[in-house]
Formats: sequence, C-alpha cells, structure tokens
Amino acid sequence: GDWRPDRPSQTHKIEKRAIRIFKIDFRHVQMSPTETGKALERYFIPMAACLSGFLLFFSYLSLATHPLPWFDEVYFASITKSWATQQCLYPEVAPLMERHFPQGNMYGPIFFSLSGVLHFFIGVDPLTTRLPSFLAMVGCVVVLGLLRYSTAKRSETQVLVPILFLVDPIIQQSSHSGRMDLLALFFVLLALQFIQNGYSLRAFGLAGILLGLAILTTPRAIIAFPGIQIYLACKDW
Repeated sequence: GDWRPDRPSQTHKIEKRAIRIFKIDFRHVQMSPTETGKALERYFIPMAACLSGFLLFFSYLSLATHPLPWFDEVYFASITKSWATQQCLYPEVAPLMERHFPQGNMYGPIFFSLSGVLHFFIGVDPLTTRLPSFLAMVGCVVVLGLLRYSTAKRSETQVLVPILFLVDPIIQQSSHSGRMDLLALFFVLLALQFIQNGYSLRAFGLAGILLGLAILTTPRAIIAFPGIQIYLACKDW
C-alpha cells in the first residue's frame, strides 16, 4: 500500500546489515552450474546417504518387533521348510487349503532357497524370516540410486528418490514381512540398470536372466514387463 520506489525493502535492509556484520556482499556471490554440482556432492549427497543409513538401521532394529501377520509369514516359512527338507513347495501348516486352493507351486524356488539358507545357518525366527525382504530393500535402494544418476544430472530430487523409497509405507511393510515381493522388485530394477547402460548382447542377456529370476521369485513380477518394453521403445539408442 505505502510502498515507494525510493524506500528500501526489508530484503535490502537485511543485505546491508549482513554486509556490515560479516563483511561479505551476498549480492555478488554467484555459483556456476559446476560449482553448484560440487557443493551438492560435498554436502547434500553425504547428508542423504547418512539419512538413508539411519532409516535402514532403524528398519533393521524393528524387524523382529514388527507385529506378526500369521498367514503370510507362517505360510511361506512352512514352504521354506518343506523346500529345504523335502525339495517341494508344500505348506505343511495349511494342508487342507493346499488341497482345495493350491498355491505353493505358484511361486518359484528363488525366495525359498534364500530363506532356507538363512534358516539353516541362523535359525527360524521372525528376524531370519524377514531378513531376505530387508536385504532386497537395501539392494533396491542402491540400484535406484544408480538408475537416477545414470539417467539424469545429480540434483536434490534425484538424490531423494532412494529416501522416498525407504519411507514409503508399503515398502516398509513389505520389508518387515516374510514375503518375496521386494526380492522380485530388486531383480527387475537390476535388469533395468543393465538395459539402460547401452545396447549390447551381454547387457540384454544379463537383464533377461534377472527378469527370469524375478518370475521364478513370484509371477507378479510380470507386471513390470510392459513398463520395461515401453522404456526400450522410447529409448534413444
């Protein structure tokens, strides 16, 4: 209302006060894109890495104390036991359900083999049952960081992608459950990492093996295939 061009604004007053106190004229401090990138690498990326490490550490500490949903974890732990001892994907805790609604053979042996190794060396408890999902989440965080860095310039938004992945409620719930979904997602993301690095027979061969492992982990992984095909169609080779 009463602003006049000859009256200094509040911002100008603050700048003059800062110049008088700190002897630095902030109005002439400018950073080139290269200097901005170096500052980002020096400060923001280490802070983001520390925050990610804290979130992962907290997630690990809460693995064994997370409320136990009986059906999924006990059901898959039973399949793990039968796979390790009898080499069959059979849930011993729910034989009647398996007889009328068979589900054991819907899944491949990848997740149950990994879980069986942990059960053999560590023992059967909520921590070891959920540890494969937690390790898969850690792998997804690493691969997501690599995907963002290789497809775009480093910025606050790209660095925050792994952190946003970590704080997602569905991801946290999946990492605290003895299921195989995050392991399949890890294989899919790793396959995409090989694909985007360039057109080569080796890269596509490794990506095909990883996508096959994802399918052998859970058939739900096929949901990601159309997205990968669209990416390949739109990619400028």
